[in-house]
Amino acid sequence: MTKHEKDDYEDIFGDWREPRSGTEPPNLEDRKQLHKISSDIQKRHALTVGKLHYDHVLKLVHIIDCASTIYIKDNKLVVPKDLEKFKNVKRKTIKKLINHLEAALNIFYKSNDNETLAAALRSAIVDDDFSNHLAGLSALLELAERAEKIYGQSGNRPLPDWIELFCEACQDFWIEHKGRGTRLRFDSSSDTSAAPGITAWVVDLFKTLTKFREIEAPISQLRSVAKDLPAKRGPKKTT
Repeated sequence: MTKHEKDDYEDIFGDWREPRSGTEPPNLEDRKQLHKISSDIQKRHALTVGKLHYDHVLKLVHIIDCASTIYIKDNKLVVPKDLEKFKNVKRKTIKKLINHLEAALNIFYKSNDNETLAAALRSAIVDDDFSNHLAGLSALLELAERAEKIYGQSGNRPLPDWIELFCEACQDFWIEHKGRGTRLRFDSSSDTSAAPGITAWVVDLFKTLTKFREIEAPISQLRSVAKDLPAKRGPKKTT
């Protein structure tokens, strides 16, 4: 990621937040597509703010691209729904890491039984201390074994935290350019169909941009986050 691209993220979040693994910032072709997406959404919702809307769309893409925060609660690892389940990582990856490190250590410890292997390893050492390398490998194995003993939080996992940032960014944009009606409303407590105004626009942005970035995020997640967000109000006008 270039310094300019990193600055884009810092402008949005106020500090550096790591993009989701495997995510690249929008390239030139992506930006062309996003320009058309922005224009189409503006037409569908009778918005006439031009490039400002495109800038907002680009900001939302940056928000979508950012990984949710993993944290510890009650001595358990809490992993939001947009990241791989910890139990899967423990079973598939950490266990495999332990097995490979154990195998590697076993080979190193038995290297004296194979004169050719021992000579090759020792000739490659630049600090004349073979034990340092064994100690480092042993430390990695201990780290992986401790990680395997960590427990993940059971039950429902929290929703991706980028969804709240997405909603708030849309509220800020709406109040700046429309000046009214920033509460996100759905038709009923269980329905995911959007009420007119800001909600329909946010839903359109959410559906379109998550599809564009190939992120699985059902509208029900947006609704669950949005229902708890208060309306935002602009600064009071002075007479």
